[in-house]
Amino acid sequence: MKKGEKTEVIGAVSDESDSKVDEHAQTSTGLWTKVPGQGGLSLPIDDDSEELPVERRGRKQNRPPPAKQKRKPDVDFSLDAIKEYQQSDEILSKILKLKTEQTEKPAWKDISDKSLEFKFWSARWELLEIKNGVLVMKWKEAARPAQWKVCMPGSLVDPIIWYLHDARTCGHLGIKKIYERAKLSPFYWRNMEDTVKMYVNQCDICGERKDPRFRKRHQMKSYIVGAPFEQLVTDIAGPFPVMKNKNKYILVVADYFSKLTEIYPMLDMRATTVADIIVRAWVKRYGCPTELHSDQDRQYESLIFKELCQLLEIHKTRTTSLHPRSDGMVERMNRTVNDMLSKYIKTHQRLGYAFRLYYNGL
Repeated sequence: MKKGEKTEVIGAVSDESDSKVDEHAQTSTGLWTKVPGQGGLSLPIDDDSEELPVERRGRKQNRPPPAKQKRKPDVDFSLDAIKEYQQSDEILSKILKLKTEQTEKPAWKDISDKSLEFKFWSARWELLEIKNGVLVMKWKEAARPAQWKVCMPGSLVDPIIWYLHDARTCGHLGIKKIYERAKLSPFYWRNMEDTVKMYVNQCDICGERKDPRFRKRHQMKSYIVGAPFEQLVTDIAGPFPVMKNKNKYILVVADYFSKLTEIYPMLDMRATTVADIIVRAWVKRYGCPTELHSDQDRQYESLIFKELCQLLEIHKTRTTSLHPRSDGMVERMNRTVNDMLSKYIKTHQRLGYAFRLYYNGL
């Protein structure tokens, strides 16, 4: 906006008093201005400035800064460079010296006071060799031919994993894939799997983009049942294509002990309809259950259903909100019902035919 354009002064109070408007509109640095054609207020500006900057006051972004890609490591993996790395490493240099001076494995009394890494390489004494001045180890896996791997110091582990995980041709894959690549690489180091796991878990790019594979949840408990028809589970599925008799919902009732499952078509999903079907179709045929489990649909939480359970002395239980895992048996049955019905229902078919096929299949 140019200096010559008109601006509208926005007061902090009503326009009843001009003096109050001027008092609240002016600040120590200038005026609050409203730019034509744009919503919101700009910051206080100086009268002598040539342009009016438009800066809107909004909420701060409540999120961490975006993750940055790690830079390519400046490491030389040539044969001469690897020789220097091994000779400069505190542990591998000692192993090289022992392997050059003697052929027998060092006794335990000689290495008992050494570090864990030194003992790690000493335990693989028979597999270690010196080829072209470089310490290598014979690597043998089932169904794969043996190969010689270069023993790498700990300072070069992260650069090696960078080429297996962060490079453009690697794609930031998971721990399992990167570990398989590490085993196929010509290098070997101590605690290979643990270092790969730690590197991938600490990758900012992977942490920003990927969701956790398993969410934290409470450990599931066993549902102990003593006799048939003692504990039931029920759920409602639908709506489905309308049948000839106007039914478009189904009520699924299953027994925890015998796994017997029956489904009943319903015209609607009101609490009175659900309660009537459970009494007439199940209780009259198999008897009254001791416990009835369901989700938190309004039909099962209604006053009518509570009075039914109280009258028949049924202990009513329910799932946690938005977590139907404890209702898994009937939820899995709903998936099977939907899968089987979808194979028979088309645009010119009705639900009644498919429902009879499914019920006979039970």
